[in-house]
Amino acid sequence: MLSLQDVHAHYGPSHVLHGVSLGVSSGEVVALLGRNGVGKTTTIRTIMGLINASEGSIALKDVPIQGEPPYKRARRGIGLVPQGRGIFPNLSVREHLLLPPQRKQQDGQQWTLEEVYELFPRLKERERNAGNQLSGGEQQMLSIARALRGGPDLLLLDEPSEGLSPMMVERVGEILRELKSRSLPILLVEQNVRLALSVADRVYIMNKGQVVHESAASELAEDKETQHRLLGV
Repeated sequence: MLSLQDVHAHYGPSHVLHGVSLGVSSGEVVALLGRNGVGKTTTIRTIMGLINASEGSIALKDVPIQGEPPYKRARRGIGLVPQGRGIFPNLSVREHLLLPPQRKQQDGQQWTLEEVYELFPRLKERERNAGNQLSGGEQQMLSIARALRGGPDLLLLDEPSEGLSPMMVERVGEILRELKSRSLPILLVEQNVRLALSVADRVYIMNKGQVVHESAASELAEDKETQHRLLGV
């Protein structure tokens, strides 16, 4: 579904990604872990085309996409739930969900408003409320729901549990497990290691702009030494 090979990226003169290689297969949830500032968000932004890769290759469904603008990558089937949620303060919940251009997923399915509201009943209750009238948890639900409305074949989530209460973190986990049961491929960047390991099939760990560890999520869950050394938990 997604393949990165030896990807490098810069912020101006700062070399942030140093040859990142990773992949996500169909129906797979992959977690990208690491301490703050190691390049996880930069990796997500480079996949989406918000930052241009200076070297290496990025392919979606075996089609090279490096060099394409973000809107073309979205049309190809990449959905993004950005860090910070990206909610428009003056648009209603319903208006947010009507924004994304509609496309069918690779399996021919399409996320209708009714299906989104079934997964996120709280958004149905709040559909006339503006973005700035929602709680942090409601905004996160809306950010995920908006991405689903675009009909993604691959979903990128950047720190979806950030700033949420323990109850809302558990709700995010439930939603991710539901999407996993529907075989939606997901690349998850997450600081909450427990949450990430509870939903992921495989994990990568980054350090200083490079992937330094790859394993099954179940293997890392048992490897406390690696968790402590690379993640500080």
